[in-house]
Amino acid sequence: MPGLTCNACNKEFTDESEQKLHYKSEWHRYNLKRKIAGVPGVTEALFLVRQSALAEEKNKLNETPMLYSCGLCGKGYRSSKAHAQHLKSKSHILRASQGQNHQNAENAIIKPLTRRVPVRPPPEKDVDTEESEDSEWEEVDPEEDMVDEAADSLTSMKMNEQSAGGDDIEEDEEDDFEELEPTSCFMCDVQNDTIESCMVHMHKMHGFFIPDIEYLKDPKGLLTYLGLKVKRDFLCLYCNERCHPFSSLEAVRK
Repeated sequence: MPGLTCNACNKEFTDESEQKLHYKSEWHRYNLKRKIAGVPGVTEALFLVRQSALAEEKNKLNETPMLYSCGLCGKGYRSSKAHAQHLKSKSHILRASQGQNHQNAENAIIKPLTRRVPVRPPPEKDVDTEESEDSEWEEVDPEEDMVDEAADSLTSMKMNEQSAGGDDIEEDEEDDFEELEPTSCFMCDVQNDTIESCMVHMHKMHGFFIPDIEYLKDPKGLLTYLGLKVKRDFLCLYCNERCHPFSSLEAVRK
């Protein structure tokens, strides 16, 4: 009897019951979504680490931040570790040796830290508001970098093809880019109002899913890139580059 395996997770099983139980696991579903998106699967250990990191990050966001203040020096810190390091500093030790209240020298005043709502100054006439929004800090993920690199490579590929060909080729390629709308489903050409509604449609009707979507920075660029792979290159997103391109758009959609 041939061994039972899961190609998405690269895991072997001793019997069918163990295999069926695995198919119901979150790890298997996660790897299936990654496979559809053309991203390699992850091991179970890495999946658990990622789940734990996401849960920890979510808990940190829900926690009330605390302020640890030194009553002797009048300084405040956002963590107990930073406050402990302050107690070992030369300035604190010097103040403690000169002061009279030695008992309270190492006691921290702990109280909830009130969240401040940032007040933005009114926009100036010569300053572009879009530039100020782009300057905000954003936390990214390696997979998000992969999406950005794919969008960048797509842009550079377009520029190289336009510079290498004549005027007629440039006009044809520009027409291809203009015809491809990110709000249009590249699997059935259904037109949607927004990019979000297009992604919901493709998920419900075609099973299309983007893993780790909370880290996605440019959904328009990703849908444009995937749409070009299907409608221009006739490539299957599931098989990706492991198979040859199809002969037509209808063939790759089937």
